[in-house]
Amino acid sequence: LNAGYPATPLAQTGGVGPFTWVLPTGSSLPTGLTLSSSGTISGTISSTTVPGTFNFTAKVTDSQGNSIVSGTISIKVDPALAITPPTLPTGVVGTSYPAETFTATGGTGSGYAYAVASGSMLPLVVNAGTGTISGTPTAPGTLQFTVKVTDSANYTATTSTLSIIVSQSPTITTNPTNQTVTSGNNASFT
Repeated sequence: LNAGYPATPLAQTGGVGPFTWVLPTGSSLPTGLTLSSSGTISGTISSTTVPGTFNFTAKVTDSQGNSIVSGTISIKVDPALAITPPTLPTGVVGTSYPAETFTATGGTGSGYAYAVASGSMLPLVVNAGTGTISGTPTAPGTLQFTVKVTDSANYTATTSTLSIIVSQSPTITTNPTNQTVTSGNNASFT
């Protein structure tokens, strides 16, 4: 859905060219696709098209006026590919980042591959096969990036810009730093 359909030529055997192709009355393609007179199906499937299998026939006529209607031809329309980011908690320098996972839906429904599309989340990484974030932040700051998913038909979907805030790990300091204490006496630190 909502993606360019690869230009696909229909073919015939026999007859005398040139050939002219049309959709017979009562036959139609998914919304957004067209059949050219030269027999090529192309276009962008409308986002309002309900996913499913669309059956149609095509009619070809040769230069001598001979025509034939094809058997049933099918086009399968998959749901639009989408990527959903996980909740991205604050990271802490020196601490493994929680294993949060991006989720893909739609498209061909198999063979998803994840990658950082823009920006940087280093030293954190996204697992290409699972979409899971891993790594340990090494410096405080804000990581800004987008992540894309690609399905087995090479369609892609990309998140909006995301941010992970990385804070410095907490430290304990004392004041005063050193005190001499004799046995049986108390010392006070803040």
